[in-house]
Amino acid sequence: MVDGTRSGLWLHVVRAIEALKPCLVVIENVRGLLTSPAGSPGDVEPCPWCLGDTTSQPAVRALGAVLGSLADIGFDARWCVLRASEVGAPHRRERVFLTAWPAGRDSVVQDANEQLGDDRRQPTPDGTQAG
Repeated sequence: MVDGTRSGLWLHVVRAIEALKPCLVVIENVRGLLTSPAGSPGDVEPCPWCLGDTTSQPAVRALGAVLGSLADIGFDARWCVLRASEVGAPHRRERVFLTAWPAGRDSVVQDANEQLGDDRRQPTPDGTQAG
């Protein structure tokens, strides 16, 4: 997760989330997100031992850096690992799925219910509510 590398794309994603402030963010990535070192010099961990390179310190992995970035910009998150075979694909490839929403909301479901409510309906040309 170093700027200027392929994994540095995350830094741009965080900036976009912070600027757009969506009510829901869905992220999908390879299972390696759980085991790859964060590897971000200075931004995530300010000291060499913070990445868990010694046995006396816990490792900070890429998923931890992602969750930390989201928390830094005011988002809560949940994540899980799903195999492709669990959704009908003929292989077992594992993927990490993460959802994030602005902190302070009760849940993502609350946001979905708000969007489906009558107050979200568009008025018809005569000014009445459609639907």
